[in-house]
Parts: sequence; C-alpha cells; structure tokens
Amino acid sequence: MKIRSKITFNIFTLVALLASLLGSAVFVPSVQAVESTDLKSSTSLNSADWAQVKALSPAGVVPNTQQAYLKASNTEESDLFGNAMSVSGDTLAIGASKEDSNATGMNGNQADNSATDSGAVYIFTRAGGVWTQQAYLKASNTEAGDYFGWDVSLFGDTLVVTARYEDSNATGVNGNQTDNSAANSGAAYVFTRTAGVWSQQAYLKASNTEAGDEFGAHVSISGDTLIAGALFEDSNAVGINGDEVNNLNTDSGAAYVFTRTAGVWSQQELT
Repeated sequence: MKIRSKITFNIFTLVALLASLLGSAVFVPSVQAVESTDLKSSTSLNSADWAQVKALSPAGVVPNTQQAYLKASNTEESDLFGNAMSVSGDTLAIGASKEDSNATGMNGNQADNSATDSGAVYIFTRAGGVWTQQAYLKASNTEAGDYFGWDVSLFGDTLVVTARYEDSNATGVNGNQTDNSAANSGAAYVFTRTAGVWSQQAYLKASNTEAGDEFGAHVSISGDTLIAGALFEDSNAVGINGDEVNNLNTDSGAAYVFTRTAGVWSQQELT
C-alpha cells in the first residue's frame, strides 16, 4: 500500500509541478489512470498528499469535490441513461438510448412505456453551482427500437441528437418521417433553445438513405456546421462528393456535412 501511494503521489506531484511551471491548465489524470495494472485495487491519495498537489497546481487543475450526481427524471431499468453525453458551458445533454416512453417532442409524458428502446435525451443546466433538469427531449417521430439519444453533441444553444436505428426512407432535411421502409437507416435531430425553451429545428437524413446504413452512429457540431457518420453505408466512392448510389463496398461508411444559414439546414456540397 505504501509503495502505491508513493508512486501515485510522485506522478501527481510531477504533473502539478509541470502545470505550475508552464502556467497553463495541464490535465491531471485520475488516480486510476496513473496506477499500474497490479495496483488498481489500491486507494487514492490521502488528504495530506492532495493538499500538496493542490498547492502546487494552478487554480482549477485539481477539482475539489464531485459537484453533482445526476439521474433521469423517469429512471427505469435498462434505459442506459448516460450512454452519450455532451457539455457546453453550463448546459449538459445526456442520452438514454433505451428509454421507453412513447412521448414526442419536448417535455412529453414520460410514464407511458409503450415504445420500447425509443430513447430520450435529458438537458440539465447549472446556476450558482446547482444543477437542475431543464428539458426532456424525444424524437418528433418516436418509435420503438429507434435508440434516440444514441449520440449527442451540444454547442451553445444548439443540440444534435441521433437515432441510429430510426427507419424512415426520407432523404436530406425535414423529409417524410412516417414511411419506415428503410430499417435502421438512422436519423439526426437538431434542437435549439430560446429563452430557456427547447424546440426541434430540423430532422436530418442522409442524401442516399438506405436500410442498415445507421446514419447518426456518431455526430459532432460546431457553430453552424455539423457532421454525421453512417458506419455501414456501402458506396465505393472515394474523396468528396463521389457517386453515392454504387453500393459495391459493403459497410465502407460515410460522413455527411450539414450547414445552417438563417436557421435553415442543408447538406453542404464540398468541392
């Protein structure tokens, strides 16, 4: 035990000293991250060690305490709350891709679990160091097995949520959500917040939607640009804006870039 404590303290002290010398917020790894495999069951630094590390570290490098423990407003078994998370400023989005309610849109009925594994996203905000749930989000076309909340990406007052196993055969932006003839094609949903109220801004699909492509397996947003991946898209195109319809490379995958202008999203043509 004493050997582990000495090793861990030396590593933390070294990082803290480096941060102090550089004058920047150098990342300090967790205790588990720096312990060897043989020492993982050991306890963390004692109070005296932490006091020395914090004294050597720039402000904010070493957190004082856990700030909050968050759960869904409708916690239930196997909902997978926390399977995806994104934070921006004082706002946090958490996905629960196997949540079961049949609600649609914002702050609907969480109690009717007739849409198994439809998925949900929970928005939390922080004020004065206190976290509260701000919104409960569902897809505009909630259906069982869609896994809404599979991935989330938050930037300011805009949130993108994906439903990896959504089934519509729509293409592009704001297409027909009701024709489920493209099983597991996937979709992404854009939400925006105004004066603390969330609303859906867009419903996004691939330009070459096909069953099994799983558009929305991953997503990321920055400003007015978002990118969505389709892990199992099949075209043999190479580079940018190639032939989308030739499915000769099974599960080769693709990425789609969308941009927003004056609140309107469109797939960007890259040249």
